[in-house]
Amino acid sequence: MVCDHSAPHSGVSRYLRDTAQLRLTLVCDHCGAERSEFGRVDYRPNALRFSAQLAELTARELGLDERQIA
Repeated sequence: MVCDHSAPHSGVSRYLRDTAQLRLTLVCDHCGAERSEFGRVDYRPNALRFSAQLAELTARELGLDERQIA
């Protein structure tokens, strides 16, 4: 059966390493097809900041106290 794309759509971003951009698209929630690109944003991930945020979220999920989290 062919999807008519009348289902809700979600916004999806994909990192394009070669251009250091986030590609922003709309994707049909029913079939997963990319329907349209609505922009690109220059983006250079900060691995150190990301790692620190991930470590903090993990520590909080483990129930560590604020001193241990810091």
